[in-house]
Amino acid sequence: MRRQWFESYVDTVLRREIELVDDIRRFDALAGMIRYLAATTGQELVVGTLAETLRVDRATVDRYYPWLETVFLVHRVPSWGRNLTARVVKRPRVYVADTGIAANLMGKESRALQRPTDPAAGPLFETFIVNELRKQLSWSETSARLHYFRDRSGAEVDVVLEAADGRVVAVEIKSTSTPRPEDFRWLEFLRDRVDRAGGEFLVGVVLHTGERRLPFGDRMVALPASDMWT
Repeated sequence: MRRQWFESYVDTVLRREIELVDDIRRFDALAGMIRYLAATTGQELVVGTLAETLRVDRATVDRYYPWLETVFLVHRVPSWGRNLTARVVKRPRVYVADTGIAANLMGKESRALQRPTDPAAGPLFETFIVNELRKQLSWSETSARLHYFRDRSGAEVDVVLEAADGRVVAVEIKSTSTPRPEDFRWLEFLRDRVDRAGGEFLVGVVLHTGERRLPFGDRMVALPASDMWT
């Protein structure tokens, strides 16, 4: 019943909210687009790759994609730079707005996702956390924006929260119950960059699926994901 509900919901949204409003001539491309974005949730949006995969032109992608945001099926997370380096990647990341929908579009059920080795477990866990952070920012008394960070050298941080006053919190999301020192590599990289630029880096956090709170050095800490609701 859960699978049927998700399939019916997505089909209804695509047909009633989009197809009837706009002159959508390639419904197959629209449906294929949301499935592709589910399979790549949390990855950067590369319009050329998306068009090539769907076998449509870029104009079709440019026209159809915004509708998926309008009906709240997906949302974008912009890159963060703050002029720390000229090599920051500018493409946004795209997340499916509901992990239940994403899992269903991937063909994954709860039993499969309980296996840490399942390739969908990590991206779906990251999607869930990013979506929750986005929701909490909407009512938080602290005004902050949600970003991700990656530069062309390979440095990458899942979430960068920057408050209106310039304070920065960085978050790595790990689908593991045993965080390790190497999980903090890029958090430390970003901390040092912000410090050198004269910014205010508050803390780097690794959110994990375990239960322990562990310090990992200067302004670095590992926290259970459940702490987001305490």
